[in-house]
Amino acid sequence: REFGGAKRDLPLMDALPVLRLGNDASRFYYGTAKVWPGTAETPNAQTMEDFRAKMSALKSRFGRSGLTVAATASGIATDWFFNKRLRESERRVDVMIIDEAGLLDIPGLLAALQYLKPEGKLILLADRRQYQTYGLTREERRILQAAGLSDAELNAHKASAFTWLLARGHGDRVLLQTNYRSRRRIVEMDSHLFYEGDIRAARQEDDDPE
Repeated sequence: REFGGAKRDLPLMDALPVLRLGNDASRFYYGTAKVWPGTAETPNAQTMEDFRAKMSALKSRFGRSGLTVAATASGIATDWFFNKRLRESERRVDVMIIDEAGLLDIPGLLAALQYLKPEGKLILLADRRQYQTYGLTREERRILQAAGLSDAELNAHKASAFTWLLARGHGDRVLLQTNYRSRRRIVEMDSHLFYEGDIRAARQEDDDPE
């Protein structure tokens, strides 16, 4: 990898300030526990120390610092470290990428967008033909009604933010046409049935065993 003009063999998380927010990262096996700041009750002091050191190193070398944050829309809005320990300027992001955006309702998108700079870029990855937002449970709806939310505000949780934006022509649309995961025959079937033949398989081997 190139970092500051010098080639490094270190993984990205060892070279740049990265935070993984949300649930206890040690419960999962993705290698992200070392960039998880912990909880307010049991903070991960080593992660916070390493993070600050990397931020300082960037600023010393390039005159400014930056960070990469991995989180859900609700995770970034509720994380104790991100919202309580970082300065206002550090919480504003230049680029926000949301995967499976079809599952995100409008209030969820707005919760995340509060951290995007006015001149920042939002990239939504989604598929209208896959799952959309789940909406509110009966219990969630009851709690929000008791809090005084109107029916219109409650119904906003039913609408996929991605579909809402797409229907109104907001932003630029790009179709990702290559499927890198599935076998060729599966891709060809899905492409024919759902995508007007526009999707192609990266894997060209035959599905049938020899």
